[in-house]
Amino acid sequence: MNSTANLAAAEGTAIRMSDRLPDRPFRAALIEICRSRWELQKRVSALEAELSEQTAVARELRERIATSDCQQRELLKGIAMIVDDCDDILQIETVRFREADAEDPAARQSRKWHRRLDRIRARLVNRLEAYGVTVRNPVGTPQPDLDRIHSSIKSDAVSPGGIIKVLRKGLLWNGSVLRSSLVVVAAPGHAVGEALQPTATLRDDSDAPTSDTQDPTPSFQGSHEGFPSK
Repeated sequence: MNSTANLAAAEGTAIRMSDRLPDRPFRAALIEICRSRWELQKRVSALEAELSEQTAVARELRERIATSDCQQRELLKGIAMIVDDCDDILQIETVRFREADAEDPAARQSRKWHRRLDRIRARLVNRLEAYGVTVRNPVGTPQPDLDRIHSSIKSDAVSPGGIIKVLRKGLLWNGSVLRSSLVVVAAPGHAVGEALQPTATLRDDSDAPTSDTQDPTPSFQGSHEGFPSK
């Protein structure tokens, strides 16, 4: 039954009830009360429908914000990976330049591309900093939410479980973890220099350094406050 039918039924009920009242003003007042009641119910129904619509809009906005945040996070992680690749290339080429003939045309051309790549890296780092990305250099004992253990080795210089070397520094984005750091920790109960097998349960191969060298240089050489310049 729609609102018009409800209102008509209410008026009919009021009229039938008012017929029993001897005083005409009371009859009119009863009819008006019934009409006001149904008008209020109509307004309440309209407000509930509007509230439901606004709730759906708010839910959609939250989903869009969450999706946008996830996409932006993945974009920043991708830029950080490109900076890592630039660091690896710049390091390898720097070693080659030390051994190359300064007058060799190929070496001069390589140095030119080296400088261009360094400028590209600097621009990417500036964009990461502009979006609130900072470098975190882990020290002491690894934190489960911030650090990943790559492997364990015996060391007399560091207490068991302490960080011996940082293979890759972590990244923070507006206070949240954008990328965990990758560290080597000291292991107890083995001879000096004896290496243990990498802790496979804690290792994330997708986050491992991609450099072909046995001693990968930590990416983003700098402090927690920001990215360094090469």
